[in-house]
Amino acid sequence: MNTIYKYRPQTINEFVFATQELETEIKRYTQGKSLLPLVLYGRYGTGKSLLADLIPKAIDGTNVIVNYVNAEDLNNANEVHKKFYRSSQFDKHFTTNGQKLNYTVVEEVNFDPKAKGALRVCLDKMAERELFIFTTNEIEKIDGGLLSRALALEVLPAPPDRFLSHAKQILQSEGVELDDRVLHEVLQTVYENDYDNRAYYKALDEIIDA
Repeated sequence: MNTIYKYRPQTINEFVFATQELETEIKRYTQGKSLLPLVLYGRYGTGKSLLADLIPKAIDGTNVIVNYVNAEDLNNANEVHKKFYRSSQFDKHFTTNGQKLNYTVVEEVNFDPKAKGALRVCLDKMAERELFIFTTNEIEKIDGGLLSRALALEVLPAPPDRFLSHAKQILQSEGVELDDRVLHEVLQTVYENDYDNRAYYKALDEIIDA
């Protein structure tokens, strides 16, 4: 069983947020209340990439077109300009797939000094025309100039109390009955030992396959 793929959240409302504060801020974006560049940071396995995928879908539907950029390809100012920038005149006359917004997602962003400067310029020129989403495991390495232009949100693993309902639904869908207290103890052990959402799914796989 691979529950992590079979039961991957398909909408922002299915995502298990670690805190109410994080959910509130993310939904400000999905409701069109913010266009600030968004930096999602935190350790591996917390759902940063998943959120970066679900936010554009929440705004423009499942067929939304997103510009995914490989951070490793952004080594100089020319590469940044090529990947990020469009003229305001172009955006005035053309839209991507009839969408409300254009979207650029950069995973594990880490720019060299020249690229950082070019990125700042592009963010300023594209303000209010594009939603930029960056993910990183090392927020301390992100350029201060980028952070000053963005909203940085820490994405933490969901605590057992918040993940319990999702875990119950998965087990019920697989025809497995498990006492809530026992399931909570399993999730609590995973949380304390691994502090990783993906580890929850591995534990559920073991319960289902037992």
